[in-house]
Amino acid sequence: MLSQPVETLPIRLTKFFLSAAGFTIATTKREKLLVDVIVTYSTIALAFACCVTGMDIYNCWGSFYEFVYSFIGFGTCFIVQSKFAVFMLKRKKYLDLMRYTSEILWTTHHTEYGKGIIKECEKQAMYFIVLFTFLAQGVSLCYTVQPILLNIGRNETDRLFPFTFWVDLPIYMSPWFEIAFVVQVLCCYHTSICYFCFDNYLALTNIFITGQLKILKNRLETLFDVHNPDANEPHGIKKWCLVRGRGFRKTTHELKNCVKQHQTLIDLVDQVEDIYSFINLLQVLVFSFLICLVGYQLILPGNSTMRRILFIVYFGGCFTQLFTFAFTCNNLTLASLDVGEGPWHSKWNTKIRCKEGRAIVRDLQMVIMRAQKSCKLTAFGFFPVTLNTFKSMLSTAFSYLTLMRNSEEIIE
Repeated sequence: MLSQPVETLPIRLTKFFLSAAGFTIATTKREKLLVDVIVTYSTIALAFACCVTGMDIYNCWGSFYEFVYSFIGFGTCFIVQSKFAVFMLKRKKYLDLMRYTSEILWTTHHTEYGKGIIKECEKQAMYFIVLFTFLAQGVSLCYTVQPILLNIGRNETDRLFPFTFWVDLPIYMSPWFEIAFVVQVLCCYHTSICYFCFDNYLALTNIFITGQLKILKNRLETLFDVHNPDANEPHGIKKWCLVRGRGFRKTTHELKNCVKQHQTLIDLVDQVEDIYSFINLLQVLVFSFLICLVGYQLILPGNSTMRRILFIVYFGGCFTQLFTFAFTCNNLTLASLDVGEGPWHSKWNTKIRCKEGRAIVRDLQMVIMRAQKSCKLTAFGFFPVTLNTFKSMLSTAFSYLTLMRNSEEIIE
C-alpha cells in the first residue's frame, strides 16, 4: 500500500537544479513566465560557453598541450549543450516523466519491508547525488578561483580569464575586464548545473525504480501469506479455494495490483529509455576521450598546482558520474529480472489445491515469463548500459592515455 508522495533531500536537490536549468512543472502564468526566462538564459549561457571554448581551441591549434587543455573545456560544453538541446526537443515528454515519477516513485509504504527499501534508496541517492553535485560544482569553482589567484600582482596587460577571450576588444581594461570575468563565471557555473542535473535525475529515477521492483518481488513472494483465511475457521484451505471465498478474492485482487505495478514500472523504464537513449550513447563516446585527456593533464610535467587540483576534481567528477550511471542502470536490469523469482518463491504449491486456484498459477506463470525480458537502458539501442560498459569506457580511456604517453616519448 502506498501513501502520499514524500520528497527527501536528494529529490528536492535534484528538482531544484532541474528548475535552475528551466525544467520544472509550472502551473501559473507567473511560473511559466519565469520558466521561459530561465530557459532563455540557459540557452544563451550555454551557447556563449561553447563559442568561447570553441574559439580557444581554434587559436590553440598549433600548441598540442594548450589544445588538450582547451579541448577539455570545449568537450564539456559540447556535451552539456547537446544534452540541453535534446531535452528541449523532448521537453514535454521530460516534464510528463517528472510528473509520472512524482506520482509513483517518491512514495512511502505501509509495510516494513517497503519502508526499508525506500530508506535504502534514499541513502544510496544521497551518496551518489550529493557527491556528484559537489564535484561538478567544484570544477566550476576551480575554474573561477584559478585565475583570481594568478591575477594577484598582475596589471591590465597580463590579466587572465577563466577561459581565454580571443577578441580584438579592450576587455582587459577596467571595468570591462571585471564585467567579462563575471559573465564567464556565471556561464561556467550554469554549465556545471546543466552538466549534472539531468544525470542526477536519471540516477535518482533508476535507484527508485530498482527499489519499487524489489518491493514488487516481495509482494509476489508474500502473495499467499497476507490473505490467508483465518486459521481458526474450519476447512480454511477449502474456503480459500472457493471462487467466492474471501481469501481467494483478496489474493486475486492483490495479484492484479502486482501486475498493474509491474506494467507501470515497465512503462516508466520505456519512457526513460526514450528520453535518455541518445544522450547515453553520446556520453559513452565522449567521456572516454575526456577521461583520457584529463588523465594526460594529470601526468603532464610542468602543470601548475592549481591546474592539477582542477583536473583531480574533474577526474573525480567524471569517475563518479560514469560509475553512478552504469551502476544504477545495471541494478535496474538485475532487479527487473529478479521479479520473476517472487512468484516462484511464493507458497503457490502448498496453498492452491483446487481447480479455481489454478487460474492464479497461470497468471503467475505469465508474470515469470514477462520478467525474463529485462528492463534496461541502452546507448541508443546499440548496447545495454551495465557495469561492463563502465569497465569498457575506463579501459578505452586508459588505452588512449597510454598511446598518447608513448607517442610523446617517441617524439622527445
